[in-house]
Amino acid sequence: SIDLVFKSGQNAEAMRIDSSQRVLMGAGTNATSTITNGWWNNATYSGILNIQNVNDGTAQKYVSLAVSRHSNDAEAGQLGFAKSRGATANSKTTVGNGDTLGLITFQGADGSNFVEAARILAATDNTASADDMPGRLVFFTTADGASSSTERMRVESSGDVGIGEG
Repeated sequence: SIDLVFKSGQNAEAMRIDSSQRVLMGAGTNATSTITNGWWNNATYSGILNIQNVNDGTAQKYVSLAVSRHSNDAEAGQLGFAKSRGATANSKTTVGNGDTLGLITFQGADGSNFVEAARILAATDNTASADDMPGRLVFFTTADGASSSTERMRVESSGDVGIGEG
């Protein structure tokens, strides 16, 4: 198999589409290093799009992903997550009660692995139906000395907020 590699003006690798159909982007290094294997809770998952920002001494490159919108209206840049129970592209099979709709995880290296410090999760909060998608947001943190995160706060579809009940 052959990877498609894009190089910058200085002949440094800037982006790669590999044989697994992943898009790997990196600043100042071959983006296929370290982030593509084993970073998610010590498993062997890897993302379809990997963005790696390596310290190349340029202060302007602190942001690894920027989403912006430039328009003469009240709208802003958006990051969207979507979930379907269907197993084919563009399927719209109804999600189930409790299904995760999106998740953001915050992880740090412990010297050997990336370990989760916190996460924000969005899930269905009841049965979904036509134009009705009850949802909840759940916030997790990892306590000092713990190896996994614990639910700390939940905002339910009813508007009820629970803190420290998880």
